[in-house]
Amino acid sequence: MKYLIVDMGLFRMCTVENLKNCFTLNHSKSLKRFIDISFSGLAIIILSPIFIIVSILIKLTGEDVFFFQKRIGQDETIFNLLKFTTMPKGSDKLGYITTSTDSRPTKLGRFLRKMKINEMPQLINVFMGDMSMIGPRPLLKVHAEIYPEDSRRKIYSMKPGLIGIGSLYFHDEDSLLASADNVDLYYKEVVMPKKAELELWYNKNWNILLDLRLLFLSFLILSRLKREISLGSKQVCPLNE
Repeated sequence: MKYLIVDMGLFRMCTVENLKNCFTLNHSKSLKRFIDISFSGLAIIILSPIFIIVSILIKLTGEDVFFFQKRIGQDETIFNLLKFTTMPKGSDKLGYITTSTDSRPTKLGRFLRKMKINEMPQLINVFMGDMSMIGPRPLLKVHAEIYPEDSRRKIYSMKPGLIGIGSLYFHDEDSLLASADNVDLYYKEVVMPKKAELELWYNKNWNILLDLRLLFLSFLILSRLKREISLGSKQVCPLNE
């Protein structure tokens, strides 16, 4: 029996005997890109009313709708990451790390950040190919350089993601940092090493099924169906085995 495998324009005939070999790493990456385009395109269409409403509300505050920031992309290239503006212009000069008690976000911005709505424009980054739905979060260069060079190179051998295993683990990062005595030190010595560990695990164990599981976990977090999700458990991320 033969199966027709469709791979972004590449047609390949596979027999039962070599079916497993048909799904090579390149095929998986092509499937990942296909999912990225399909999911982000559909999401942009479905969420367009929210895009419009949020854009109008931000304009009424006198701020630009979108905030562009240089971030680390695949192979450590630099790209412009999109977010909805949540702070007045120039706020980033006071520091890049934000906490739940940070006074810089506007009232609207605080709500957008809490509900993760400020991240929605990154669906455009995904659709355009700068990012993937799932992958290591694109960091500022100053933060990415906290990673050891070999770890950073391996982590960013993949496209950065709208959703990352590290960001899911630290889904309440703003509140966590707010409780730290020294925010910068805690971020550098606790948060970043754990994120590196998680992102390296993701890089080593990546497959389409893992992406779907992480996507499902993100929905659980956003919908508040599960308040605490431990990605360090054996069910998802057996880092401690």
